[in-house]
Amino acid sequence: MDLAQRAVVRQWHGHRRAVNRLALFEQTGVIASGSRDGTVMLWRDQGPGALGLGGWGGGLSAGGQVGVLKGHELTINALAASTVNAGCLFSGSRDWTVRLWDVEREQEIAQNKIHRNVVSFAAAVPAEPFVLQVVRVRC
Repeated sequence: MDLAQRAVVRQWHGHRRAVNRLALFEQTGVIASGSRDGTVMLWRDQGPGALGLGGWGGGLSAGGQVGVLKGHELTINALAASTVNAGCLFSGSRDWTVRLWDVEREQEIAQNKIHRNVVSFAAAVPAEPFVLQVVRVRC
């Protein structure tokens, strides 16, 4: 959305259900969207004023949807782009997992299951290989 013009600049379609979270990879201009459909989609805008500032090459150089990360069983509630590795993304879900992804290869690197707790928020720690996560504790 262009705030100065108060106009929608671009719309992308791909998720089957509502989008809950967004994360921006500032170094590459890739945007990740997490949805109630349990997927994370990767997007790149190559239009006027595009966010793309370089990239990883390969499929991530095209405009529009450039990838899909599949593995979560329920709604994506949390996304955080790594501040240490420009190609890594953390995602958290109602399926009680936090996953680490290699975005370029569209592959899961690691998974942590948090017994009986829904992950509701995640944030990458600046200049550290960590992610903070907030969970809703069930008694």
